[in-house]
Amino acid sequence: MQQKNIEKIVMDILSYGDLLMVANKGIGKTNALMILARQFRALPKTRVIIFEDFPKWSLEFDRISYLVVKDSWVQETEHVIDLSNYFLRHERDYTVLKGNEIKAVLKKFKDILFVSEIQDIERQAFFIYSIIQWFYRKNYLRRFKGYNSMERIVFVIEESQNVFDSSTISKKYSIGCEKSTQ
Repeated sequence: MQQKNIEKIVMDILSYGDLLMVANKGIGKTNALMILARQFRALPKTRVIIFEDFPKWSLEFDRISYLVVKDSWVQETEHVIDLSNYFLRHERDYTVLKGNEIKAVLKKFKDILFVSEIQDIERQAFFIYSIIQWFYRKNYLRRFKGYNSMERIVFVIEESQNVFDSSTISKKYSIGCEKSTQ
């Protein structure tokens, strides 16, 4: 019966979209995500991209190719712009370096684990955004050119509350979440 429930959750995620797990520490969120990730990895034409900043997945999850993302790979970028004539300005912009290495890993491996050593939340969020944007843009261009891409991509973001809380993504791209104060 449990396997049937897991398969239903996997199919619901593929059909309807996002899954957000919220629970106290030590309840088993990461273990549940690992079970789901295994199910996604077993599906044809489905890629699993995992982001973590604490080495739990790299130590406890199945054999999976991984790339350690160094802190220096995401740097704040300064732009000189005409402030008298602008439409939208974000207080910070970032650049992700090591593009050839990252693209090579994304092209070579079906599933990948990014183990981040990035020290601050905004740069971490920007790195995750850049990977998601790369897949989005690639699939957008395929669709625009008339290719029927049936590849599904599942992103697993460990400790996502750290990434989306006051992050580059929520500030810059209007993906927000409500905060409750207790």
